[in-house]
Amino acid sequence: QIVSGQGAIEGARALGFTAIVLLIVGFGFKTSLVPFHQWAPDTYEGAPTPITGFLSTASKAAGFALMIRTLIVALPSLSVDWLTVLAGISMITILFGNLVALRQSNIKRLLAYSSIAQAGYILMGLVCVPQVGFQILPFSDFQFNGINGVLIYLFGYIFTNLGAFAVVIAIENRTGKVEIKDYAGLIYRSPWLASLLLIFLLSLTGIPPTLGFWGKYFVFGAA
Repeated sequence: QIVSGQGAIEGARALGFTAIVLLIVGFGFKTSLVPFHQWAPDTYEGAPTPITGFLSTASKAAGFALMIRTLIVALPSLSVDWLTVLAGISMITILFGNLVALRQSNIKRLLAYSSIAQAGYILMGLVCVPQVGFQILPFSDFQFNGINGVLIYLFGYIFTNLGAFAVVIAIENRTGKVEIKDYAGLIYRSPWLASLLLIFLLSLTGIPPTLGFWGKYFVFGAA
């Protein structure tokens, strides 16, 4: 009986680990984490720009909300199985997204790879949640907490990414072009659009004192 009981426990753990792996794969595709990101750049480039903006923000936010509800709220006891895996995926996603974004010539593909990198930063905050427990602390306390970092980062990311895509839509409606080289001289043709795009891109990069900087500040503080 002892042997059969141990076998049942091992079988249950193997089944649970398999379920965790499948969940991570599903969430990875939903939020375009490396190595499940292959669909994102081509989809973002080929889809109408308003749809691309929606996919890069609302869809990603919903994916991370579902990930938090599933892994943090429903399965915290299994964090030993998925914590290290997600930490590794987070680092690879950040590195890959930022490096590949530098080589893009299409503004929508650039924002697609930026979106991949941003997903890695958000995941970094999510990985920190089990270490301190699932609780939302008052922002005025200035305490570094994983869930606070995720919420702040998501708010800043959604606002700035939608803003960047709004500028891209405005320029595309005027010129019909989305290549980065066609943005040369934009400051002279449309100074307001150029200034707004600069602010949004600086925020996505994390330059202070933008929203993107504060999101990264809280996420890295929790890490």
